Amino acid sequence: MSAFDFLSADFSSIYEEADKAFNAAIPDPRTSCFYSRRTVEQAVRWAFKADSTLALGYNDTLSDLINDPTFKALMGTKVFHIAKEVVRQGNQAVHEDQRVTQRDSITALSGLFQFCFWFARTYGSTKPADDLKFDPRFLPRRRCCRFS
Repeated sequence: MSAFDFLSADFSSIYEEADKAFNAAIPDPRTSCFYSRRTVEQAVRWAFKADSTLALGYNDTLSDLINDPTFKALMGTKVFHIAKEVVRQGNQAVHEDQRVTQRDSITALSGLFQFCFWFARTYGSTKPADDLKFDPRFLPRRRCCRFS
């Protein structure tokens, strides 16, 4: 069971990436932060392909897409800042030599959960329950899946 099961029906490929982040949070925090960032990118790119109110600009980097005024307004200030922080933590995990802690991965995963909750409520046909919350006590303590 994953905290991201609410994504599986409508967004299976995004769910798979979020589930990798979920499963790696405790045993491999660096990998978890990477997959959290990757999940945000996949969801944002999905939105730009599926939502006719969003238009790709000249540059289509993740930063450009997240900062697109229309998408930024759609997310709202809180979700925008959460998405930016997950991306920052993922980039740091990939590009920096400093240690990535379980606290870092849990923080990124919590942000990813909030972003994905917004994403599923905005674009999904199966809406997650209003009271759904991320609870780090249910994170797997051991790696339980293969990463491909």
